[in-house]
Amino acid sequence: MARSTRPFEQFFAYRRYFTSLAMAPRGDRVAYVTDASGQFNLWIQPWEGGWPSQRTAFEEQSVREIAWSPVEDRIIFLADRH
Repeated sequence: MARSTRPFEQFFAYRRYFTSLAMAPRGDRVAYVTDASGQFNLWIQPWEGGWPSQRTAFEEQSVREIAWSPVEDRIIFLADRH
């Protein structure tokens, strides 16, 4: 009888981070991409620590690149599908 193998991910909660990271122009927040929600989405967190906030809620798209506007409190991002 063959023994079934189970993926490591099934037993442990873990997060993967995409290489996109952007510091807010004032230096008070950091934006990053993680799959904590099950898909790569945009998150923002205070630089000094604190609770992160999810800014996109994609299910089929993945956020790939992010950048803060140098003059406004806005973020531009690039996302792809599948």
